[in-house]
Amino acid sequence: MPAQLAAMKQTVPAAEWDPVWPGARYGLGIGQFASPCGTYWGHAGNTPGHTAHSGFTEDGRRGMVLFTTLWMPNENALPVEKLVNDAMDNLICDRHGS
Repeated sequence: MPAQLAAMKQTVPAAEWDPVWPGARYGLGIGQFASPCGTYWGHAGNTPGHTAHSGFTEDGRRGMVLFTTLWMPNENALPVEKLVNDAMDNLICDRHGS
């Protein structure tokens, strides 16, 4: 499995994600995202009516999956996506002492 994970982590810039996740990169099925406390790896998926976001720190010590019941497949989604990103940062970085 280490070889497969290494292949997944060979990323390219994902400039289309910059409005929400500046500097994000994408590999084989996972994204690399910057947070105030370091890099995390994850993936998001949408279907009408909901969005699922996941993120895990490089060392695997912190991880989360966040489901929302709102999905807007257009430019109106940007404020919602930014709120989701802020929630991911807060939880990944353990800003609330959990």
